[in-house]
Amino acid sequence: MRPLPPLWDPTKAADRLPQPFRMIDKIVAEIIDAALKIQDEKEARRKQELAERMTMSFTPHAVIKAPSDISCFVALGQGGALVAGLSGGA
Repeated sequence: MRPLPPLWDPTKAADRLPQPFRMIDKIVAEIIDAALKIQDEKEARRKQELAERMTMSFTPHAVIKAPSDISCFVALGQGGALVAGLSGGA
C-alpha cells in the first residue's frame, strides 16, 4: 500500500498571478525593499550623527580642599579615589 500524500491546506495557498502581474509584483517588491533599505541607512546615519553631537557633562559629587602647591592629580578608576602630587615631591 502506498503512503498517503502530505496534507495540503487550500486556504493557505496563494493563487499564482498571470505573467504581467507577477512581473509588476516583483518590481513593486524590489522598490519597497530598496526604499526600506534607504530608510534604515538614513536612520542609522541619523543616530550616528546624534551620538557624535551629544556632549557629556558631569557634575561634581564632592569638593576637596587641598593645599595650593598641588602640581598634578589623577583619579583612580571609577571608585572616586584621587591621588594628588605636591610640588615638593610628597
